[in-house]
Amino acid sequence: RVTLNCAGPWADLLLAKAEGGDPSVHLLRSKGIHAIVPAITRTHALTVQHKGKHFFVLPWRGHTILGTTDTPFKEHPDAVRPLAEDIDDMLAAVNGGLPFLRINRSDVLHAYAGLRPLVDDGASSSYNASRKSEIVDHAKSGAAGLFSAIGGKWTTSRHVAEKAVDLVQARLGQTRKNPKTGERPLPGGATGRIAAFKSTVGRKLNTLPSGAQEAMGRLYGARFDAVARLAAGDASLLSPLSNSVHDTGAAVLHAVRMEMAVNLADVVFRRTGLGGLGHPGKPALERAAQIMAREMNWDATESARQVTSVEALFPVTAA
Repeated sequence: RVTLNCAGPWADLLLAKAEGGDPSVHLLRSKGIHAIVPAITRTHALTVQHKGKHFFVLPWRGHTILGTTDTPFKEHPDAVRPLAEDIDDMLAAVNGGLPFLRINRSDVLHAYAGLRPLVDDGASSSYNASRKSEIVDHAKSGAAGLFSAIGGKWTTSRHVAEKAVDLVQARLGQTRKNPKTGERPLPGGATGRIAAFKSTVGRKLNTLPSGAQEAMGRLYGARFDAVARLAAGDASLLSPLSNSVHDTGAAVLHAVRMEMAVNLADVVFRRTGLGGLGHPGKPALERAAQIMAREMNWDATESARQVTSVEALFPVTAA
């Protein structure tokens, strides 16, 4: 009876199909990239103002994330990639705000891009566009029962979701339920004090290398032991996927069985930290594909295709 469109940067494209023409809501897509470089700061995050804009220098996994850009993106959202000129522009801004760093393209280990789905409010640039959210009822455009959650950002997404659910419940004639999500930790978030939590992870996963222990605790929080239990009967699933990464085979299984991963790219880029610092090495990708193959009934040809398709998604960041 009700469909809620939460397609993010693709929301207006979905609307165009649902409404049979020009969508009733238009988006301004803002492209942002981040770059991973060797550690600049290990304990502090920096926000730097430079020429009317700002950038971040963030410690992360023993490295530093630099970000982010904010430029209009006119292409299809499927096509978003961090281009060489994007990286150069961002490094120029970082070196302008922190000239002593002297970072160049050869320092960039990895880069990735995303899109902000902004409500098109006629702003002169995507940087100045509103980050507000809207819940739109499309009944007036002839699509009764269709709602869209448009705009917003990560820090406001829970509240946007609450408003959307309230609206849907009202449309269905249901009594509004008092939401708990404003107070309840996200799944795995109930870790308590972080030092004590890390000690618990180390004690329960004492057979794993310290890097793998850290990765399990960081990715899964209080659910780390549930992920580790997936390796029951096959201790190799708790071993890192290669000598160059800390992610384990159990993480791959968890992605498939519990997080709806359907291809290797899901696992590498969207469920684990496997591709978060750049190409993890072909042995790690092949091992992950091998584990997935048993779950997804892939043959050797399909497994090889999955690896090839993932390798093509890693940007060439070096000069």
